[in-house]
Amino acid sequence: MEIYLNRLRSILTLLFILLYFANVFMESAIINTSIALLVIFLLLINMPFLVEINKYVSMILFLGGLVLLIYLNGNVTQWISAFTKNAGLICLLITVPLLAIPLAFEDFQQAISSSTQKYLSVPQSFYLISNILSYSMGMLLNVAGISIVYQLLNKPAEKYPRSLFITALTRGYGCCVFWSPNFISVAVILHYLDLSWFSIAPWGFVFAGISIFVAYVLQKFSSLPKVNEKISDLSYAPMDRENTKVLRKLIILGIFLLFLIVILEYFTGESVLVIVPLVAIIFPFVVALLWRKQTIYFKALFSYYNFSLPKMKNEIVLFTVAGFFGQALSFAGVGEFLPKAIANSGIEHSFIYIILIIAVMVFPSLIGIHPVISGSTIAVTLPVSLLPLMPIQYALTLLTGWTLAILISPFSGTVLVTAAVTGETPFNVGMAWNWRYALILSAVYILILPFIPI
Repeated sequence: MEIYLNRLRSILTLLFILLYFANVFMESAIINTSIALLVIFLLLINMPFLVEINKYVSMILFLGGLVLLIYLNGNVTQWISAFTKNAGLICLLITVPLLAIPLAFEDFQQAISSSTQKYLSVPQSFYLISNILSYSMGMLLNVAGISIVYQLLNKPAEKYPRSLFITALTRGYGCCVFWSPNFISVAVILHYLDLSWFSIAPWGFVFAGISIFVAYVLQKFSSLPKVNEKISDLSYAPMDRENTKVLRKLIILGIFLLFLIVILEYFTGESVLVIVPLVAIIFPFVVALLWRKQTIYFKALFSYYNFSLPKMKNEIVLFTVAGFFGQALSFAGVGEFLPKAIANSGIEHSFIYIILIIAVMVFPSLIGIHPVISGSTIAVTLPVSLLPLMPIQYALTLLTGWTLAILISPFSGTVLVTAAVTGETPFNVGMAWNWRYALILSAVYILILPFIPI
């Protein structure tokens, strides 16, 4: 029975990918409705088989969304919108593992370990390398970068506490929120505040650098004693000519992948939620042909169909119900309540406004309200002309709140993707392992933001 159910999961998941791309390029109401129905069916065959904590969280969010939409007398369009809210993220999540297939063509992990052995054997250096790699890949690949870095460094990471590696991934990725033009955070803020990307990019770079520094210092003092107990048995093969050759192939592979995504995004105008899944499907096959690794490719594809896809039931359900509940809250107007309360408070000091705006971005995210809802609502209901803030200060305040929200909210795409890739719970990846970092980072930026020279 389980074999047939897993096969059904794989078939329906692949059908979901097909319909998603069909809807992207044809924008059909019929296809969009079909996606919603398919998502409902995937919920029905997956939710009963989730692990206990994910099952309870999913049921609470799903029932909460149902109650809200029924209470609001939601129309058909709203129901479909709620069920397909995270369709792009789900497609990304499903296809991203395909990008790891070329990593099986050569022993890249050994080459990385050998080339950086004196750094990977030191916990703080390993943490910094993971952090910067996640940042570098994330700025171009968006959330797909987390999966790639995890695949590359997972082997040496086995010698360290899980929290060391996973926090490096999430915190490095979070730095991209401040400035990367590929991120919806930047697009939303620039649109509503009528700013150019070049006006916030320099400060975004600075804030990202500060975030990396704070993360490094915090990890150095909080985790070093625990890590030292685990690194005595680290050993790597020495770097030789063969490893150098393999590493060179990895660098070429990475550059070509990034170049392909940037070029396609530039010329097609599509978002990374479309480009990255397309590249994930096509790129490994092309590389397999060029490197004559078709046998390995088809074995990996077989494994992906039979084992990887059926195991994604937790991720598919969590992403679906998180989007469903968040969209229901949006229809209910919950995201507008706090910004309106701030607007009517009569506060005149910029310092207080910065604190309140960040709080309004962060706390609603803990119950499933996406920062895109809070951020756009704040920008609309609190015009900069009514605030004791300059436009750049306002933009960076919103981006700071956005960054903190995606790092600690168990419902954010960042946390959900990282949890899915690493096999950890969203609560551990978000709140449990990042709350101290988020608290310190918020204090740092609250002190800096009022004094930004404009």
